Amino acid sequence: VFSQRPLQALDGAPGRCEGAFVLLSYVIITFLCMNEARWPTFPKKIITATLVGGTILCLIGFAQFLDHDPFRTIKGKLLIMPEAVEDRIQSLSFDVKNGFIYATLPNQNYVGSLTAILIAISFGLVWFSRGKRSWLFLILHFLVYVNWLGCRSRAGLFGGVLALMIVVALGRNRIRQNLKLIGLLILSYGFIACWMDYVSMKTPNSQRLFYNFSRHLDKPPIFAEEFKDLKLATNSF
Repeated sequence: VFSQRPLQALDGAPGRCEGAFVLLSYVIITFLCMNEARWPTFPKKIITATLVGGTILCLIGFAQFLDHDPFRTIKGKLLIMPEAVEDRIQSLSFDVKNGFIYATLPNQNYVGSLTAILIAISFGLVWFSRGKRSWLFLILHFLVYVNWLGCRSRAGLFGGVLALMIVVALGRNRIRQNLKLIGLLILSYGFIACWMDYVSMKTPNSQRLFYNFSRHLDKPPIFAEEFKDLKLATNSF
């Protein structure tokens, strides 16, 4: 309210919308979760809600990776275009390359952060479940895995690996029981990654999946050369 730009402070910057209203919503959601967490059924409810929403996003992302982005169709454009400018729907273009997964989020790192959470939850369900439900969770886990790699987020990749390590550490007493599962997962991870790399090479106006993760390892970052001879004054800070 007392900011020099009150509207931006309240609504947030365009494209992010992380203003005072959103921050207040975070506080309210946290307060509600703290109160609901007292009930035994709360963890099941919140995990179910997260997986349902995550599954929908991952299905959209899977279609995007196969170059069938639903938002590039006429009906998809109608969903994301304001009604006041629907007459300009034909002029709507996408800067995202084909085969890149962005789901419904404006930044690939957002998708990476979300899939890192989803891959930890789905892996935990596979790791600890038994019976026919474990196969359903396994299919969901592989769907999340495709989105995890397909969003091309190195931050999400790091977060997901760390989350998987934590889940395995928490369930280390099941390692012997899950030796066959571990073998199946390792083989499936490798096969799916190679299949995705092949699809990305065959998709027009795309970028090879493996190249996206390895291109920065072959040469130093651009900013390293730009700041190599930088000299700071004594009062720089």
